[in-house]
Amino acid sequence: MSGKGVLEVFADDKRTLRFEGTMRSGRAEGPGKVEAAVKDDTERYDGGFTNGFFEGYGAYELSDGSRYEGGFRNDKPDGFGVYKGTDGNIYQGEIKDGQPQGKGFRVWPNGEQYEGAFVKGKQQGTGTLLFPNGDVNEGQFGDDKANGAGKFTAATKGQMNLNRRITRLFGKVDPNFQNYQIVCCSIRIKKLYAIT
Repeated sequence: MSGKGVLEVFADDKRTLRFEGTMRSGRAEGPGKVEAAVKDDTERYDGGFTNGFFEGYGAYELSDGSRYEGGFRNDKPDGFGVYKGTDGNIYQGEIKDGQPQGKGFRVWPNGEQYEGAFVKGKQQGTGTLLFPNGDVNEGQFGDDKANGAGKFTAATKGQMNLNRRITRLFGKVDPNFQNYQIVCCSIRIKKLYAIT
């Protein structure tokens, strides 16, 4: 089957798939649209196809309303793209094999934002994490956590007083390089010395 047209697939008198576009040797080729039944809802793709696979630029809408728009390769997001989830998750950046890979920007539902390097979908390498309260963590990340050299900048005066108390307790802390272990233990120190 070759040429431009519409292909519909039915199961138990319900349409499970609808493709509109060009086909070559029975496979989608070039620009096209597909709607697929998923449980009691529908997922949609509008974009390029090669040999039946999502390929090139396209937009995919999941059954919950989440949406990805960008590059595809072999049915997976690949290249540069933007994902917007209905839960508030957002990712914009480089993607490889369906996962963030390279430089990107991510926002979580709680308001945290990360801009930097990703490896296999995780924060890995140099990046900046901005917390909803305005605190900023710049530096090295590994396996989605601060890991290695970095700088933590607090947004509140109370945290600045805490940093002074840490300096008195542990010696001078270079403001351009702060040991993450000191930052991580700040909550315990805050409780010990009743710092607000």
